[in-house]
Amino acid sequence: LDEALATLQSLLKADPNRLEYRISEIDIALAQRDYVQALALSQAAWSIYPDQRSVLEPYTRSALALNQAGRVRPLLDKAVRDHANDTAVWRLLADCAAQQKDALAVFRARAEILYLNSRQKPAEEQLKNALRLAANNYSLTAQLNQRLADMRRLDAEFKR
Repeated sequence: LDEALATLQSLLKADPNRLEYRISEIDIALAQRDYVQALALSQAAWSIYPDQRSVLEPYTRSALALNQAGRVRPLLDKAVRDHANDTAVWRLLADCAAQQKDALAVFRARAEILYLNSRQKPAEEQLKNALRLAANNYSLTAQLNQRLADMRRLDAEFKR
């Protein structure tokens, strides 16, 4: 890893804002378990490449390793809205929500992951679990019920 980092440093000097180099630098820090460095590098990359999904994954991994889920949660909430069909983004959100002990968000994210992997029944069960937790929140309950209805409708259309 030290040799790779030394080689990468010369590449970064020549082209400091190249995305691939920055992600490689973050990956090396993660492999070395230098989560503080990985987080700092991720934040710097994010400031240059906001909303870049390839930066979001190592950014989230480094934040979670430091028990700083709150740092990336708003980014993940936006990412799932922008990339609703991306299971990797939903997995990152599920991990982040789990660290924050947000069971409702975990159930919701797991439902989307299962649904996107064509596992309709388990997806519905996860949404039903989320609905039980959202019982006192009318707006959220309505959103979850709508998503459950949409999943069922889309599944029925697919089966025709």
